[in-house]
Amino acid sequence: MKRVRDTSAAVFYEAIQPSLSTREQIVYTALQSFCEPPTSYELTDYLIARRLVSDLNGCRPRLTELLAKGHVALGPKRKCRVTNITVYTWRIARPLPAREPEPQRLNF
Repeated sequence: MKRVRDTSAAVFYEAIQPSLSTREQIVYTALQSFCEPPTSYELTDYLIARRLVSDLNGCRPRLTELLAKGHVALGPKRKCRVTNITVYTWRIARPLPAREPEPQRLNF
């Protein structure tokens, strides 16, 4: 069995695991908490109510960035509960890969 150096493994996981900004991670985590795909207005209301973002610009640009990275996708259209207009919903396109914990080392 071939042994992989720690530095190689670290570089591998850094290259595989996508880096999300803090705001992107907040929006992505909030999107995961919905049972059915929310509209952008419903997601923004959810984040404002929990004081995770302060205004519309805290959520909507992050959705566009996540869409460009391929982590979220547009879902089916439905009537928004906030605006009462038929709009697209947002859904998770692919889950983020889980990073394996680094092994603990004993130094003697």
